[in-house]
Amino acid sequence: MTIVSLPKPDAPVVWGKIIHRVARDGLPVFSDYYDEHGNRVRRLSFDEPRVMGGRRIPTRWVVMPDAKPGHRTEMRIEWVAFNVPIDPEVFTRANLRRGR
Repeated sequence: MTIVSLPKPDAPVVWGKIIHRVARDGLPVFSDYYDEHGNRVRRLSFDEPRVMGGRRIPTRWVVMPDAKPGHRTEMRIEWVAFNVPIDPEVFTRANLRRGR
């Protein structure tokens, strides 16, 4: 499945669009990020699915900028927890301004 994310007109966003490719099993395959002129800027790919926290998730995420062939940023998920309670105080305006 392909999902195309487009910003609302005049929205102050960085990306002109993002195209997400999702496998039949619901796992993300990649996300392509485009600038406001329609040029692809980077690809975020997902692989190495494993079961963590009772869910099957991709555990390797790789960002590859189109302007720098051969460069990449890789993130590996080693542990994850879902449905962790979060104190509502975390989301008060004061705490959000402080970065807590």
